[in-house]
Amino acid sequence: MSRTLTVAHRTIVAYTKCVSGSLSLIGSALIIRKVLSRKKSDITTYHRILLGMSIQDVPFSFFQALGTLPVTENSVAIGAHGNTASMACLSIYFLLKIRNNISDTVISKSYEIFFHAVPWKLGFASSIAGLALEIFNPISLPELGCWIGGDPMLCPYFTDM
Repeated sequence: MSRTLTVAHRTIVAYTKCVSGSLSLIGSALIIRKVLSRKKSDITTYHRILLGMSIQDVPFSFFQALGTLPVTENSVAIGAHGNTASMACLSIYFLLKIRNNISDTVISKSYEIFFHAVPWKLGFASSIAGLALEIFNPISLPELGCWIGGDPMLCPYFTDM
């Protein structure tokens, strides 16, 4: 069995990203709307973490929904026409809340700032470092996007990205 994907498989991957990105964008927008429509007194740390995750997910989902559209036409990406830290925060929240039985008030006053600051700072720091060092390159299957890594095998095809 060959490990390389056919054009049909690559097309499915490219357009599945568009569909899943669109659904994720809609889901994040609905979560943001639902949390912001609550009375301020009814919003807990859990709601604020979900709000923060959803706000962070909106740009990622948007670019997932675009798929390979932003990629230049002369690349080998199908459909070419021209961002874990937040999950760790939810896990820590549930650990504090369930296992350690810490109240929302204490979590809100002592821990919540880290739930928001750490993912944003890590994301921005790694993005800025990656751009400054010019280490973002298309991964082996260009329909999946770019990531930190060496020049791909088909580097001449990606010079306009």
